[in-house]
Amino acid sequence: YTTFIQQYIGACKGNAAESAPAGTFTNSYGIYQDGADDDNLFMGDVQNAGGVTQFTSDIRAKKNIKDYEVGLDAIRQINTKTFEYVYKSGKEIVGVIAQELESIIPSAVTEKMFSFTGENGDEVTIEDFKMVEQGRLFYAMLNAIKELDVKNKSLEERLAKIEAKLGIND
Repeated sequence: YTTFIQQYIGACKGNAAESAPAGTFTNSYGIYQDGADDDNLFMGDVQNAGGVTQFTSDIRAKKNIKDYEVGLDAIRQINTKTFEYVYKSGKEIVGVIAQELESIIPSAVTEKMFSFTGENGDEVTIEDFKMVEQGRLFYAMLNAIKELDVKNKSLEERLAKIEAKLGIND
């Protein structure tokens, strides 16, 4: 596949994107892989605001809305690692191993073809290269935080009752 950058044209934002030579338009970019399914096409506005990528999240652009219930139980099982990519030596990365994550949150791992230059200069192509969908991890962590908040409030209430019985005041 040929990867290229698409720049969103002001009049098309929210509806479609058109390919244009670099520098023709300003500010909003999307990455699109020619010949691939639409997984890589950003529909709507994608902005980098101070290093944070923002995606369209308006309810009017969504259907089949369901609660995402992956949370604390899954997060407890995930191991974070430091590593270097074989195609980008010398830079320490913090992340997870897709094969490990796949057994915990299968929906957070996808497979695509991926090519890179190996350590000895050979071109390496992996047909079933596993990639992590960071958004799935983020929302699992958000759910875990909410679960911990509920547990914390319960413990605070229990502690307050025990302290009241013992006559302990803050």
